[in-house]
Amino acid sequence: MSEKFSTGDMVFDVVGVKEVQTTIRQMTPLMKKHIVKAINTTLINIDRNAKKKAPSGISGQLRAGIHPTFAKAGAKEPLGVVGSYAKHAAFMEFGTGSQGKATYPGSVPPWYRHGSAAKMPPISELVLWVMRKGLDKKFGLVKSGATSAQRTSAIESAAFLVARGIKRKGGLKARDYFYQAAAAEAEPHLQRVEQAILAAIKEASAAGGAK
Repeated sequence: MSEKFSTGDMVFDVVGVKEVQTTIRQMTPLMKKHIVKAINTTLINIDRNAKKKAPSGISGQLRAGIHPTFAKAGAKEPLGVVGSYAKHAAFMEFGTGSQGKATYPGSVPPWYRHGSAAKMPPISELVLWVMRKGLDKKFGLVKSGATSAQRTSAIESAAFLVARGIKRKGGLKARDYFYQAAAAEAEPHLQRVEQAILAAIKEASAAGGAK
């Protein structure tokens, strides 16, 4: 006999001696408590490593937006997630166009589309990045003493050049910072869950023996 305990997308079969098998259902809340602790440790590690691997950019918004939503023992199933508030997080993770398709090592979620390599990214999404990088000056599009209107025009022109360059390259390469962080925790997570199950069985057995 075995009992299944779900931890996100993974399900583990727990097979034990008869004494454990007969009391496994009574142990479910205790099991959840230990498994949730294991899940949340994994989430913390993925969160930390994803922030290390994510491009820092100019504003740091990509790294700052990464955050975990911890699993709760009181929930029906102990589920946890690491995500990002940044609007461009998915584009940086999965890439865009043919470049993104060719360089992302995993499967993209159903809601994401790499899009056409023949399509330029929105210039408006690049303006702030171009401005902070000072690309208008690096590209020689603005001179010292330029008016505010001239600087704005130069920034938009620089953003257009960047967008056109992305289009010509076939899109953005995937940075897969979440994928790398999660993949590194796959085996350690399994070990934590196994240890959590053993700890819960031990605690339940000790409690039963004390009666």
